[in-house]
Amino acid sequence: MENPEIDRDIVNFVSDQLQNDTKLRRWNTRHAEIQEQLTQKAQGVYVQCQLTEIKRALNRNQLDRFLHALPRDLDETYERILSSIDEAYVHDVRRILTLLCFSTRPLTIDELLDAHAVDLGAPPHLDREGRLLEQNDIIDISVATKLENLSETVNAEGGWNCHALQAASARGHVEIVQTLLDHGADVNAQGGFYGNALQTASSYGHEVVVQMLLDHGADVNAQGGRFRNALEAASFEGHEKVIEMLLSHGAEVNAKYTNSNPFAWYGNALHIASAEGYVGIVQKLLEKGAEVNAQEGRFANALQVASASGYVEIVQMLLDKGADINAQGGEYGNALQAASVKNVEIVQMLLEKGADINAQGGRYGNALQAASASGYVEIVQMLLDKGADINSQGGEYGNALQAAFIRENYEIVQILLEKGADINAPGSIHGNALQAASIRGNVEVVQMLLKKGADINAQGGKYGNALQAASIRGNVEIVQMLLEKGADINAQGGEYGNALQAASASGYIEIVQTLLEKGADNAQNGRHGNALQAASARGHVEIVQTLLEKGADNAQDGRHGNALQSTLTKQVPENYV
Repeated sequence: MENPEIDRDIVNFVSDQLQNDTKLRRWNTRHAEIQEQLTQKAQGVYVQCQLTEIKRALNRNQLDRFLHALPRDLDETYERILSSIDEAYVHDVRRILTLLCFSTRPLTIDELLDAHAVDLGAPPHLDREGRLLEQNDIIDISVATKLENLSETVNAEGGWNCHALQAASARGHVEIVQTLLDHGADVNAQGGFYGNALQTASSYGHEVVVQMLLDHGADVNAQGGRFRNALEAASFEGHEKVIEMLLSHGAEVNAKYTNSNPFAWYGNALHIASAEGYVGIVQKLLEKGAEVNAQEGRFANALQVASASGYVEIVQMLLDKGADINAQGGEYGNALQAASVKNVEIVQMLLEKGADINAQGGRYGNALQAASASGYVEIVQMLLDKGADINSQGGEYGNALQAAFIRENYEIVQILLEKGADINAPGSIHGNALQAASIRGNVEVVQMLLKKGADINAQGGKYGNALQAASIRGNVEIVQMLLEKGADINAQGGEYGNALQAASASGYIEIVQTLLEKGADNAQNGRHGNALQAASARGHVEIVQTLLEKGADNAQDGRHGNALQSTLTKQVPENYV
């Protein structure tokens, strides 16, 4: 009987009941003891029955008696349940249990009704007068076996599925769903991961349960949960039959939402089906009036979603239905940029259909930058052949050349340079390609850029110039290379003002020594005032000593006063100083 997952579920259920049930909450000082007793005795089986007994306790003495009287094991639990059966139902319960135990498969309630009418006496025969009249008669007999609190807990909340009806709907337990509905379960109860029972059943593709819930008045357009509504849930999982059922019951194919949902990356059911590649569902939704250009969600529209996901047939279908090939918005700005991340065939299709090759917007700014960042040589070549602006600015990396550099797609770097990319074009936070390569410490790339004519003293970006960028990251070989090629050792700008202060603040003694040997000036400019103050503020003792030996002015004032005062920033918060 041991099952760790079931044991955890039982512990969670007991804990939830103790915290939320008004009759159990009053025993808060005894909760640990109650939980231990309930989960250890009888392995937690029929714990609901035992909780019901404990609820009857009106004082501590009664609680002690109830806890002491809990069944010691599973056999005693069964014995108590069976011994408590109403005498009028003993024969019926025995008959039903016999049928269930010897059946080769689970029986439906209707089958139990018929089987109950079989008299097993000699000779066995069908006793029509002994047939139970209604399905609820089975429930009445179950009531006699200690399930009488079902009606009062049928809508209790708690757990992943929040309500019993959702849990049963998730598993596709048709008879349990029917029983819960018959006993007053709220078919539209909200909560849990899937929001409601209909969305739950739709997500798992349980067609019979979906139909049952709809027949009992489930709101087909109810919002909430992971997928926001049942139609989106079925669309995500590809349950085409369920989608047909929902649409036939009035599901809104272009539903708008009043509340944001952190799980809702996609704007609607059409977006979801397009992202997951369900051609049949996309076609069905379009036939039912889905707006092909509806704008919503992370990827803005269905065409962008399908292009990013690489589903050629769906892209073609959407275009045939009038999708705006240059529609703007979403993470990738437009469909062409989305496709350029990895889908050669779709890029070609979109270009043939008239997509604007230089359209701006989105994460990468344009299609060429997207392909350069992602490393797809064939797409880069195709875009260039079709007239893409090689120096177009914008996006995460500033331009295609920097995107290729930063993502280390060096074959694309070579292609772009051969095609005339501006090697000194300003771009992202790193300013230009040389600065970006200097930060990353790639010696070969720095050499290549310098050979291609990169401006060694070009200004811009977070660190002002390539020398400061290499100094802040401790890239000794690149620092030496830049100095040999004529980098201005005292060039001003950037976060640290100059290369010497950058190296001093970062603690790179070898670079500090190299810069001083090459004539670097302890100039006051930058985050810490001057190099000595920078090293003092960061506690780099060896660098402080080196700078003083080289004649640094200890009395010069900076952000934290002079160098001595700057050392105090190691002991107290900077904002306090």
